[in-house]
Amino acid sequence: MAKGRPNLAILAFEAAIQKNPEDLSNGNTWRIMGRLQQENDSDQKAVTCLLKALQYDNKNLDTLLALGISCTNILDETRAMDYLKQWIMNNKNYEFIKIDPNIIPATGPDGFTIDEIKEMNIRMLTVFEHARTINPNDPELLNSLAVLNFI
Repeated sequence: MAKGRPNLAILAFEAAIQKNPEDLSNGNTWRIMGRLQQENDSDQKAVTCLLKALQYDNKNLDTLLALGISCTNILDETRAMDYLKQWIMNNKNYEFIKIDPNIIPATGPDGFTIDEIKEMNIRMLTVFEHARTINPNDPELLNSLAVLNFI
C-alpha cells in the first residue's frame, strides 16, 4: 500500500486471510481491502469486502460510510442510505440526534418505488443537514451529505 500498488496490497491481504482465517484482525483487513477496491473503482468487490468486515464489527464507522459510498456507486440507493443511517446512529458525535430506526424501512418483496426512495432520501437529508448545523466541518458527515445529495 505504501508503495502505491493497491492491487499487490489486495493480493497480500487475501493471502494473509487465507493463511490465518480465524484471526480476529481480519475484520480490519477486510475493511482495508474494501477501501482499496473503492480506490480501484471496483465497488462491487468493495461491497463484498466491506460486508465481510461488518461481520467482525457491525458498528465500524469507516466500514459503514464506505458501504454507503460503494452501494451508491453500484446504484443500490436504499442500501446506501441504510448504511449511512447506521453510520450516523452509531457515531458518538451525533448520538443526541433522535433518528427513527425505520427511516429506511426493510425492503418488501417488490422493493421500493422511485417515489418511496425519494421520500427516504428527503428524510435522510433532513437528519444529516441537522447534524451539519451542529458540526459543519466534519469531513465524513460532509461526505455522507454529498452521497445523499447524489442519490
